[in-house]
Amino acid sequence: MPYAIDRATEGSPSAEQRNWRANLVANYKFNTDSPFGAVLKGWSIGGGLRWQSKMAVGFPSTRSPNGVITYDRNNPFYAPAETNVDGFLSYTRKIWKDRIDWKVQLNVANLWQERELIIVNVQPWGAPSSVRIAPERRWYVTNSFSF
Repeated sequence: MPYAIDRATEGSPSAEQRNWRANLVANYKFNTDSPFGAVLKGWSIGGGLRWQSKMAVGFPSTRSPNGVITYDRNNPFYAPAETNVDGFLSYTRKIWKDRIDWKVQLNVANLWQERELIIVNVQPWGAPSSVRIAPERRWYVTNSFSF
């Protein structure tokens, strides 16, 4: 059966592969001449946006009276597009007699991610056959030293 599916869907959208992806990252570093510069000198704030287009997750099929299965390659079932948002806050300063730049950063991945199921494959009639759990929100702190 998997071979029949592969042959029947040849040349059509690949399951679980998205056609388009876009990433956007923004960062603002507070300096002495920026708003609240004297108070916020050394601080940075930023975020990221990750978008992925819809993806084909299966194809409708019919069975003829003689038992041959036909897949409708022109009308695939699609899972919706995904959007993920990340954010960070960092602080940088010189240490050890101004020889080393120290940066501590708080990162949050998937700020507005809902804990929902994401469809990976569907049955020939469109009902989900396999799903995955959306990535959870993650918080982590990093330290870096530059010299």
